Amino acid sequence: MVNLQAAHGQGRKGGTPAALNDDEIDNTRQMVVRTDRKAKIIASMHGIKISTLYKYFPRGRATLSHSKAAKGDKGS
Repeated sequence: MVNLQAAHGQGRKGGTPAALNDDEIDNTRQMVVRTDRKAKIIASMHGIKISTLYKYFPRGRATLSHSKAAKGDKGS
């Protein structure tokens, strides 16, 4: 705990860095929603494992498609 507090005092954070930045998350989300590619292929294209893809999008395509419809996005 002391080491973590010392690192924090120096402006550093502990833990594993995020696999995807905000732009990569948006690009991945668009690919999941707008294509019929399998999750394994999409993960591979972004250099992540499929488990990481599901970490960012827990229920996969179904949830993203549902939230897209709820926002009124017609895909134009």
